[in-house]
Amino acid sequence: MTVGGRVVALCAVSLLVSGCGVPLQDEPQRIERARATPDPSAPSAEAGQRDATIFLVRGNRLEPVRRVLQRSDGAELLRALFGGPADAERRRGIRSAIPTGVTPVQVTRTGSVAVVEAPEQITRAGGEDRVLAVAQIVYTLTASDGVRSVQLTRSGAPTAAPSGDGRLVTRPLTRADFIERAPAG
Repeated sequence: MTVGGRVVALCAVSLLVSGCGVPLQDEPQRIERARATPDPSAPSAEAGQRDATIFLVRGNRLEPVRRVLQRSDGAELLRALFGGPADAERRRGIRSAIPTGVTPVQVTRTGSVAVVEAPEQITRAGGEDRVLAVAQIVYTLTASDGVRSVQLTRSGAPTAAPSGDGRLVTRPLTRADFIERAPAG
């Protein structure tokens, strides 16, 4: 190759490489924070595992956190949710409104509705934590593909559950019912 050919080739390579850079902007751009709070102590997903988001509580609002699960079906999501926060999450002020010792429940799906046999500890609880516990279940399950609402049942029949304003309803609940508890940001 001649010297002129090398210069042309070097210029072509330089132009190609410079085109791969980050473009400049006239104004600074805001970068949105991640939807789920990463837990540095949480393992990363390996083959056969899935990243999932569950919703815990910080203050009086829901807080998305990441979990690595074997499956991402409704029962597995609720098992992770009922497990509560990791130690690192607790140190950051994250908690669960779901009482400790709640056992996994049956979750089925009818179209876009997740039907949950509600744990007795949640349906009998009172106060603000009852609303937050139901909101945690609704947000966690509606993070799944295709799930738009959650119907809580007892012995297979719809049961009264609090909506975001504390009113008891027997209809399927959506994220819109708990908008005032939605994650900040």
